Amino acid sequence: MLAILILLGCNSPKSSNIETNKSLHNCDNEMLVIALKKHSEFPKLNPNETVTIESINETVIYSSQIEYIPSKTVNNENTEVEASSAQYFITLIKESEGDKVKSYWKYQYFPLTNKIILIESEGDSLE
Repeated sequence: MLAILILLGCNSPKSSNIETNKSLHNCDNEMLVIALKKHSEFPKLNPNETVTIESINETVIYSSQIEYIPSKTVNNENTEVEASSAQYFITLIKESEGDKVKSYWKYQYFPLTNKIILIESEGDSLE
C-alpha cells in the first residue's frame, strides 16, 4: 500500500513555471518601483498598467510596459551552454491628450545589482 502512495505522488501533474511574456525571476515590481522613483509626476502603477488622470485643462495617460528577453542556450555536443543572459526592460510612458505630446523612458534593469539605466527616451526630460 505504501508503494502505491509513493508512486502516485511521483506521477502527480506538475505545474509549469514558464508563462508567456513573463520574466522567470519576477523582477517586474522591483524594476517598476525603481523607475517610478525617477518620475515623481507618475501615479502608482502596477506592471503593464495604464492609468488615466483627467483634469480641467488636460487628460494625461500614464503607463508602464515590462519586457523580458529570456536567456539563450545552445547545444554543444549534448550539453546546453548559456549563449546570453536574460534581459529585463521597463518603459514608462506619459501621454498628454490635450497637447498630443507623448514622452517615454526605457530602462534596462539589472537584477543582481537592483539598478536600472536609461537606454532610450523621447519627450520630457527627467524631473
